[in-house]
Amino acid sequence: MIDKLRTAYPHLGVAVYAYKPGPFVVLELHAPDSDPVQIHGKTVEECVLSAFPELAEESKPESIFD
Repeated sequence: MIDKLRTAYPHLGVAVYAYKPGPFVVLELHAPDSDPVQIHGKTVEECVLSAFPELAEESKPESIFD
Protein backbone atom coordinates (compact mmCIF):
# COMPACT_ATOMS: atom_id res chain seq x y z
CA MET A 1 0.00 0.00 0.00
CA ILE A 2 2.82 2.44 0.81
CA ASP A 3 4.47 1.61 -2.50
CA LYS A 4 1.26 2.51 -4.34
CA LEU A 5 1.06 5.76 -2.43
CA ARG A 6 4.67 6.70 -3.18
CA THR A 7 4.24 5.82 -6.86
CA ALA A 8 1.02 7.81 -7.21
CA TYR A 9 2.33 10.84 -5.26
CA PRO A 10 6.13 10.98 -5.62
CA HIS A 11 6.26 14.58 -4.35
CA LEU A 12 5.07 13.52 -0.86
CA GLY A 13 7.21 12.34 2.01
CA VAL A 14 5.58 9.46 3.87
CA ALA A 15 6.10 8.16 7.41
CA VAL A 16 4.22 5.42 9.24
CA TYR A 17 4.58 4.86 12.95
CA ALA A 18 2.95 3.56 16.09
CA TYR A 19 4.81 5.16 18.99
CA LYS A 20 2.16 4.50 21.60
CA PRO A 21 1.01 0.97 22.36
CA GLY A 22 -2.55 0.42 21.25
CA PRO A 23 -4.72 -0.17 18.24
CA PHE A 24 -3.76 2.85 16.12
CA VAL A 25 -1.04 3.70 13.64
CA VAL A 26 -0.22 7.11 12.21
CA LEU A 27 0.39 7.96 8.57
CA GLU A 28 2.24 11.24 8.28
CA LEU A 29 2.41 13.03 4.93
CA HIS A 30 4.95 15.72 4.13
CA ALA A 31 4.37 18.00 1.14
CA PRO A 32 7.13 20.36 0.00
CA ASP A 33 5.33 23.61 0.87
CA SER A 34 3.03 22.74 3.77
CA ASP A 35 2.94 21.43 7.31
CA PRO A 36 2.84 17.66 7.87
CA VAL A 37 -0.58 16.02 7.97
CA GLN A 38 -1.32 13.08 10.27
CA ILE A 39 -3.97 10.45 9.63
CA HIS A 40 -4.80 7.95 12.38
CA GLY A 41 -6.28 4.52 11.75
CA LYS A 42 -6.33 0.90 12.81
CA THR A 43 -4.10 -0.17 9.90
CA VAL A 44 -1.75 1.47 7.43
CA GLU A 45 -4.17 0.62 4.63
CA GLU A 46 -7.05 2.30 6.45
CA CYS A 47 -4.97 5.46 6.86
CA VAL A 48 -3.89 5.53 3.21
CA LEU A 49 -7.41 4.92 1.90
CA SER A 50 -8.80 7.57 4.24
CA ALA A 51 -6.42 10.14 2.76
CA PHE A 52 -6.49 8.85 -0.83
CA PRO A 53 -9.75 6.95 -1.54
CA GLU A 54 -8.92 6.82 -5.24
CA LEU A 55 -6.23 4.22 -4.48
CA ALA A 56 -8.95 1.79 -3.34
CA GLU A 57 -10.32 1.51 -6.87
CA GLU A 58 -6.99 0.19 -8.12
CA SER A 59 -6.72 -2.45 -5.40
CA LYS A 60 -10.16 -4.03 -5.83
CA PRO A 61 -9.93 -7.54 -7.28
CA GLU A 62 -11.68 -8.04 -10.58
CA SER A 63 -14.91 -9.92 -10.43
CA ILE A 64 -15.23 -13.11 -12.48
CA PHE A 65 -18.65 -11.77 -13.55
CA ASP A 66 -17.35 -8.54 -15.17
